Formats: sequence, C-alpha cells, structure tokens
Amino acid sequence: MKPKLLKLLIIIICTNLWLRATLWEINQDGTGNFTTIQEGIVAAVDADTVLVYPGLYFENVDFLSKSIILGSLYLTTGDEEYVSQTVINGNQTGSCVEVRDCIEEYTTLSGFTLTNGSGSQSSSTNLSIIGGGVMLRNSILAIIECVIYNNEAESGGGIHCHSSQLSLISVTIKHNKSNTYGGGIQAISSSYIIFSEDNLCSIYLNYSGKGCEIKKSSTCAPMEVIVDTFTVLYPDNYFIGSWDSQGNQVNDITMNIQHGMLQPIDSDLYVSTDGDNSNSGLTPDDPLATINYAYSLIQPDSIENNTIHLADGVYSSSLNDQWFPLQMRSYINLVGESMYNTILDAENDSSFITDKTSELNYTIRNLNIMNGYGVYNQGSGALWMLCFSDPQVRQKWVRLENLLIHDNEVAVRNLALWRINAYLKNVCFYNNFDDAVEIQSLSPFTSDDPITIELENCSIKDCHTGGITFFYGSPQFEKSHAILTNVEITDNLNPEFAVEQSCGLMIGDNWQVDMVNCTIGNNAISATQGGPIDLVGSSIELNIYNSILYDNYPRNIWSGNDIEEYPNVVNIYNSLVEDGEESCFSLYPWDEINFVENNLVGDTDPLWIDSGVYPYQLSTGSPCIDAGTLDLPAGIELPQYDLVGYPRIFGDTIDMGAYEWQGVGVEEPDIPQLSPLKTQISNYPNPFNPSTTIKLELAEAGKIELAIYNIKGQIVKTLIDADIAKGTFEINWNGKDEMGKPVSSGQYVVKLKQNGKETATKIMLLK
Repeated sequence: MKPKLLKLLIIIICTNLWLRATLWEINQDGTGNFTTIQEGIVAAVDADTVLVYPGLYFENVDFLSKSIILGSLYLTTGDEEYVSQTVINGNQTGSCVEVRDCIEEYTTLSGFTLTNGSGSQSSSTNLSIIGGGVMLRNSILAIIECVIYNNEAESGGGIHCHSSQLSLISVTIKHNKSNTYGGGIQAISSSYIIFSEDNLCSIYLNYSGKGCEIKKSSTCAPMEVIVDTFTVLYPDNYFIGSWDSQGNQVNDITMNIQHGMLQPIDSDLYVSTDGDNSNSGLTPDDPLATINYAYSLIQPDSIENNTIHLADGVYSSSLNDQWFPLQMRSYINLVGESMYNTILDAENDSSFITDKTSELNYTIRNLNIMNGYGVYNQGSGALWMLCFSDPQVRQKWVRLENLLIHDNEVAVRNLALWRINAYLKNVCFYNNFDDAVEIQSLSPFTSDDPITIELENCSIKDCHTGGITFFYGSPQFEKSHAILTNVEITDNLNPEFAVEQSCGLMIGDNWQVDMVNCTIGNNAISATQGGPIDLVGSSIELNIYNSILYDNYPRNIWSGNDIEEYPNVVNIYNSLVEDGEESCFSLYPWDEINFVENNLVGDTDPLWIDSGVYPYQLSTGSPCIDAGTLDLPAGIELPQYDLVGYPRIFGDTIDMGAYEWQGVGVEEPDIPQLSPLKTQISNYPNPFNPSTTIKLELAEAGKIELAIYNIKGQIVKTLIDADIAKGTFEINWNGKDEMGKPVSSGQYVVKLKQNGKETATKIMLLK
C-alpha cells in the first residue's frame, strides 16, 4: 500500500470508531451480517461502515442518501489484491454505484472494481441516463483505490459528477463509453474534482461523443488533472476539455501527466473487421480492430490530412466492439473501401458521428450508414457537425462524399451541419425518420459570418417528416448560400400534424438557395400550409433552374413570410412546375414567385419511367428533354454526370431534372446489393387513391401479422395473419376496412408484427 494512502485510511477508520459507528459485514458465504451490499446499506446509518468481502456482486448499489464508508477488505488491510477480487457488476441495469445527497466529508467508496454499469436516470424531471460506473449528485465523495472500467451511459460513462465534490485517489478509469459527454468523467453544475498529488490516478482509452476522457462544464471549479497515465501525453480537446453553455472552449484545466498510454502516429491508419488493436495499423495487412482506437492513436496534421481507412465489412458493437458515435478530430479523414460494403451499423442504439469540438477540415467518404437512433440530447441519427463562435473555425469545411444514410430514426435530424461550410457529393438519404439534413447558418448566440453549402448528385427518398432544412440567419447580415445541383427529393411524407410543414426544402431567414437540375416529385404533407418547398423565413432568394416539380401534395411552393420589410423572392427558369402559379402560394402580397422564362406549366407530364432503380429518369418523348438552359449564374458549375452516372449533357442541350435522357435502348447500370435482407415495409404509390401495394422484406420466417391502423391506433384492416417464409412479398390494399367499406382520406399506418413483436411500420396517406 502507498504510505500516504494508508495514513488516510487509518484516519477514516479511527474517525469511524470515534463516532461509535456500526460495522456491517457483507459476505456471500453467509458468515457476515448480509449477503448483498444493498442490504448492508439499508441497515446502515450515517457514519457506518459497510465492509464487503471478496466476490462478484451483481448489484446496482445505492447509498440511499446516507453518508457511509463502503469498502472492500482493502479498506482494513491495505492489500490491493482485494480490489480485483471485489467486483460490483452493474449487469447493464443501472449505475454500479449511485450516490445522491450524501453531504458528509467522510463518505467513501474504497477498494472495488466497478464494471458493466449502464447508468441511472438523472432526476425525475431529467430522463438522461448518466454515470455508468458512478453516478454522483449533490454529494461529497472520496473514491479510493478503485478500478472503473467497461461501463457506459448517455453521459459520464465512468463517472458523472453533478453539483458535487469528488476526490480521486489511486483510481483507474478505463474503457468506459458515453453517447454524448465524458467517456471517462463528466463534471457539471459547479462540481469540484480533486486529483490526489501523491496517490496518482490513471485515465485512458475511454470514448465519448465529446470529451473522450474528461468533459467539464465551465460552471465547475477549475480542474488540475494530476495522473500517472493518460491516453496520450499531450491531449487535445478530443480527449479533454471544458466548455461553456454556448459550446465555447474554456481554458480552465491544467494537466500534469506522467505517462501516455499511446504514442500518437503521424500517418494514415487502417482498420478492418478482422483486425487487432495490438497491430501497428500502418498497412492494410496489419490493421487495427476498432475505429475509436484509431482516432485516439492517430496524430492530426493540419498541413496534410491523415486518413483512417476502413476495409469493407460491417462495423457494429455486437460484431466487433465498435462504439458510436465516433467523435471526429481535426484534419483527419474517415474513408471506407466502398460506399455499399463499408457499413457502419449502430443497431438502433445510438447516432454515428459527432463533432462539437474540432477545427474541421476533413472528408468522410465511402460509407453505408444504417440503423442509427438519436434522441434530442444525443444529437442525430447519423451525423452531427457544428462549430460555435470562433470565426476562424467557421471558415473551415467538411466534405461528405459517396455516403448511403438510411434506416435511421432520430428526434430532429439525420445530418446536422451547423455554422460550417459543407460540400455533399453523391450522398443518398432513404427510408429515414425525421429531417434528412438540417443546416444552420447563424448561431443563436452570435452574428456569424455567412456559410456556403453545396449539394451535388444527392438524393432524399422515402423519408418521413422532412428533407433539407436551412435555419437561422438575419436580414442585417450577408446571406448564406446553398447550391443544389442534380438533387432528387422524392417519395417523402410528412405525416405529423402542424400548421406548416415541408418534406422537401424548408428555408429560413436570409438564405440564397440556387436549385439547378433538381427533381422534386411525389412528396406529400398533411398540413394545410407548407409544401415540398416551404419558405418559412424572410429575406429569402430562391432561384430554380432546369428543375421538375411534379406530383407533390397539396402544392409545390409555399411562402409564409410575415415581415414586409424583408420580402422573399422566387425566380423560376426553364423548369416544369405542375399547375404553374396555382401550385405556388404566397401568404402575403409582398413575397414574389416569378415564372421568368421557358417554363412548362399546367398539366404537362414529365413522363418519368416510373420503374427500376431510378424511376424518375425521363422516358422517350418527355417534354423535359433538351428543355433546360446552360445560361446559369456565375459560380455554378454543372457536374460531369447525372445521378445514374450518365453524361450530364446529351443531345442539343441539358434536360430538366436530375437525370439526363441518353437516347433509346440505354440500360440502367447494375447496382450492388446494399446489405443483407432486413425486415422492412414500403408501399407505392404513396400518397395513393384508392389502392396501394405494400411490399414486405422479411429477414426471417415466422408468424406474421400485417394490419392497417388509423391515426387513433384503431385497427382498420388485417391483411396477413399466417406463417410466412423469409423473402420479399407484395400485397395490395384497396383502401377498404374489414367490412368492405371505403375508408376516408387521411393518414394510415401499416404495422408488421413477427412472432408477436412489432418489427416495422410505415405511414401512408390516402388522398
């Protein structure tokens, strides 16, 4: 035992005896007072000691607001062997140890290994799950000679410290994880953490969406981190940081590190699903195993980016111990081998990628991103990248290329780009729930410089609730600029009740948006106001060139700006707009929607082919062929290819829409399989009247129940109730209920249950 630590323990024990407190012994063989730790705590009162004999205790230990001393036999003997022999296993059912409202300075946790905790609810009014290893709130606690490892939570994977004073003495915190903040430690709300100068702690290889090792809020006291071993000797804000409520970094942490667990490598690194973190990672033949480890190991290079290369395969928690979300680092690219077969699968458990701290300037390329799940406080279902008020950071960029983002369920967004310049090329969103892309220009805290967003050859298909949203901005400042070329927004549905909605483009204050060769079709909203293109702000300039707006419900364009001083202007050139001016509505007279020249309006049909992988290609005889213009504004460049990969210009001039007609007899290219079959539902057409075809993709055989429900949750029609083999099936619903009567127009939900468990749903709109 370390001498000064032994002296401290003697003081604690003597003080305890002086207070004439009770000693409660916990031994699983029945020779103590109790066999479980929690029984001992229930019996104890303030100043008692609960002494735990060696064993594996599957418990979620709660101090029950009692200031007690909880220790293994290390507490009385000083033998460090008892630390590994006395284990509190949280069993993924809560925090290993929960300490609330314990206000006496002698409150102690000593001599344990804490593992497999999953966190506890923060409070009755805050549903966040915090503190995988230790959840500390409104308390004073000393943790002595403990190992805290392999715990996880939404925040504070190892320790969450809220409004508390925490002393850390010879504690090892390693391999813990959190979705949002502080993989090792999170400290918030005026907490104060003290690291022993004599009995040093070690903190390493923890992972989080922000502050992998330590995340501190600026409301906490300044922190001096004194450790024997940290992940690296000179950590940046990927590992540790203090931030204010607006996300700005605060320099109130000092570091005293004796050793670095890793020696950073200034080189590209390689990761494979069959790799090993003991490998060098320097070549494809000697790859690392986990992406998180590669991010901790790699050295950022602001002169020439280093890259983490991912070999083809499925990267997930269950298959190969990946942890999401990945926290991005400045100047480090993340590149997969191929966009179809390099798969990040969050298994409906978390978001994928977050960046709230770096200086950006990196590329993410060639990834298939699927099955993300994000609640509001965890960010997004897929990617969330933002910067705050640093103007130098705001001039930097993120490039996203060759990405499939699909089957994600989120609270507010799938891809969030806040106050940064971004370039999206060949990014496909499909079958996601909630907004595909949310872009914010102006910070709510400061008057930022304008940003530029470019989308080229991108598509948003069969998503629920929203397409692309451009938020924030102020008419007093220069407009931010978005350029969309060869963008398809089709078959999206916003079924949520609201006064105003969009399922295509929603544009807020002070944006200039240039749409060139875009296809916006077969989208529907259920609100009375809004549309696939919804101008919800003021001082908006929307220019539409060579585009198709067709078969959208209930209209194509809506402008609802109530500020006369800053009117909106929409200019449309060489585009097909179904029903023309009748499908474009301005709520106030000062907003303008101008059909400038060479537009196709009325009931002109674009003659999409309506089949195959790319159903919105133009068929022979389409009026959109050679109907576009090459007279585009300065700074807008057409891509070389359309969404299929065909030359962008064929014939006399460019066509309307995101696809270029290539002549008679041209076949679609072969499209690789995205992933193994998974259970899901789709339907077409949607909206429909009077019937629709429901397509089932069943990943496994079993008892199948497929039924239609109304928005009140009442069953309308049972379509299937039988044992069915796995595979792909189609069934028609004719819009009638069990009695054979036609149902009224509105929203309906088709639900699939397999072996009694609901596995997939789909919202449909009957017009």
